[in-house]
Amino acid sequence: MPIIIKDKKMCCGCTACQQICPKNCIEMVRDNEGFLYPKINRNNCIYCGLCERACPEISPFDIVSPIDCYAAKSSDETIRKESSSGGMFTLIAEYVLSQNGVVFGARFDENWQVVMDYTENKDGLKKFRGSKYVQCSIGDSYAQARDFLKSGRKVLYTGSSCQIAGLRRYLGHNYDNLLLVDYLCHGAPSPFLWEKYLEEISQHNVSSLTNISFRSKKRGWKNFGIVIEVGKHIIVDSAFFNNIYMKAFLSDMSLRPSCYHCLARNGRSGSDLTIGDHWAIRNINTLFDDDDGVSLVLLNTDKGYKTFKRINTESIQTDFEKSKKYNGAFYKATEEHLHRKRFFRKLQYRDDVCSLINEELEITMFDHIQKNVKKLLDLIVK
Repeated sequence: MPIIIKDKKMCCGCTACQQICPKNCIEMVRDNEGFLYPKINRNNCIYCGLCERACPEISPFDIVSPIDCYAAKSSDETIRKESSSGGMFTLIAEYVLSQNGVVFGARFDENWQVVMDYTENKDGLKKFRGSKYVQCSIGDSYAQARDFLKSGRKVLYTGSSCQIAGLRRYLGHNYDNLLLVDYLCHGAPSPFLWEKYLEEISQHNVSSLTNISFRSKKRGWKNFGIVIEVGKHIIVDSAFFNNIYMKAFLSDMSLRPSCYHCLARNGRSGSDLTIGDHWAIRNINTLFDDDDGVSLVLLNTDKGYKTFKRINTESIQTDFEKSKKYNGAFYKATEEHLHRKRFFRKLQYRDDVCSLINEELEITMFDHIQKNVKKLLDLIVK
């Protein structure tokens, strides 16, 4: 049977089904919220079942506990400044490139949307650095990675947990020359919302934007902010928690439906390494925390362990249970905002995105009561 999406919470948009189809009868189509979903041309479908077997939502992986846990950072201050946390992605990527490898990562395209791409040299790593709080379009990167692997090249593929799980299902078996790295992910915000936000702040001149940083460290790692520039002029410079777009993200109002039902969290992606911010470091080892960024690194497989040990990095071993307490995104899915559906309905015809977000984030007493009653009922049912 061809893959059928009956509930959008059961599709993470990884495109494994599309890329594995031998008849090219699946296309990814954007819905009214801006997220991609598979659409099948049944006239060309041969009912081979490959799309279903490649789906990480239909066949999720088992939970795997990390072998070890570290706090780590690059000794290169430039790399750390350009990175969201401690610069571990760059160190891992440079190690793979030194072996004639290929590195896949997320970058901005010409419209400031986020797409998966690859590089074969160090100069290409800069565009992959830094967090990008928009769902990344995978394109045909799974097929590209497979071709590199079959040619004998070493491949580093970095992505969200669901993207890594999708690649594993697409490939069907492990490759010795493949290194998988996922990052701790709160959720994937709507590209449509991001598009409308940029239209508003740029006064309908998105092409004039010259730089976007979601994790500027000019106020420090812990007080990072979002900065958007037009030439030498800064048009957005706000603390992360005060930016209106990020408020929608952090309140769980702008995420993909599958993020509220994530089946790739808690070590289920099958990655060799997991990286993110080591927010617990301030309570574990204050001397290691200089507020320029420290990475949390989870070593999930022997391959990941051996790779980490070969990288030249400043690191200390940390307790996994203590470390994950400050990174809830690792082990639990986010809870859908009560106004999410209404927000996306209004987004179809509203251009004043900033005002719309503010309106929907005004939680009333009724909302609080409704939310608490739901939690109580869930406990009773359990």
